[in-house]
Amino acid sequence: MGGKMERSTQGAAHSFVWPLLLFLLFIGSCLPTPLLARETALRVAFDEWPPWKMTTGQTMAGIDAAILERIGAQTSLQFEFVVAPWKRCIELLKDGEVDLITSFADNEERRAFADYVQPHYYLDAVRFYGLKGAGLVLERYEDLYGYRIGVVRGAHYDHRFDQDGKLEKEVVAHERQLKEMLFAGRIDLIIDWEVPFDYQAREMGSSALLKKYGFDLTAGDDDSGGRPLQHAYFMAFSKKSKKIHHKKEFASALHSMVSRGEIERIVQEVVAQQP
Repeated sequence: MGGKMERSTQGAAHSFVWPLLLFLLFIGSCLPTPLLARETALRVAFDEWPPWKMTTGQTMAGIDAAILERIGAQTSLQFEFVVAPWKRCIELLKDGEVDLITSFADNEERRAFADYVQPHYYLDAVRFYGLKGAGLVLERYEDLYGYRIGVVRGAHYDHRFDQDGKLEKEVVAHERQLKEMLFAGRIDLIIDWEVPFDYQAREMGSSALLKKYGFDLTAGDDDSGGRPLQHAYFMAFSKKSKKIHHKKEFASALHSMVSRGEIERIVQEVVAQQP
């Protein structure tokens, strides 16, 4: 009697569980794939900074977008872009509202909230740009004094330059404003990274009007050098990200791309596609 009751109870349980499992599987299959992707995707802070980051409506393009696309193809990772001005991008990363940021400079202040993917994925030259025929003399750091220099708010160029309160700096929200100010005579020099500045200058048709200067910002009085400062580009996770456990997989894929020379090829490809 007892044995029959036990088998009868198990049979009833099985008859209840299987329909429930089938129902849950059905519901899961009905969930739209984009919804699932959004829940698992890494949110990436993304501003407009050609050729590294470019936005056309809902389409993300540029060097960084191409790099992330290839990482996504090589891993299980997916990405969702959050477009905002650069200063806002940094705040989003600091607050953990995005998981990842690209084309990010490494400094002590940012390490408090950013978990950097090591090593850097690209090295660019830091240059100064002025108008041809302006008669500017730039051979060493000390020659910067007395000139009005355009900088972007929130950008980090070099520790000495960033901390030097004796330099006359004109701060703007976006690089495109600096070019307008230079041609209007409101500033004498622009400090910028070579790849994006040269790309944007060609885009504006102003390359022939500009003179490029390069020297070692850390050089002393006895070293005029003529060697450009190298700026390292990093990707970094927010220390408040709930998806920071993906960092190892992400870093491995990025490192492989750097080792194969794939990043340099992407840079060349995107620059070559400029209209």
